[in-house]
Amino acid sequence: MTYAIKRSDGLYLTIEETWTELMPGLKADSIRGYTESEDVFKDARQVGGIAVAHPWPAGKQRELFPLWTELGPETKHE
Repeated sequence: MTYAIKRSDGLYLTIEETWTELMPGLKADSIRGYTESEDVFKDARQVGGIAVAHPWPAGKQRELFPLWTELGPETKHE
């Protein structure tokens, strides 16, 4: 499982050690992810947040905003 740190106001800790809302953080892929529970709990205590499940788990990539990306040439699947 991948964890993230979230504050009581709903903001997530980013890779840059700032705080972001969910959608901008996902769009920029900047929400910090932890795979070790002991690390996330230690950091959460230090920054004043709580450990939660990461909203975008590692290994599960999905295109959240397909209309915002440039579309390449169509490929034909047989």
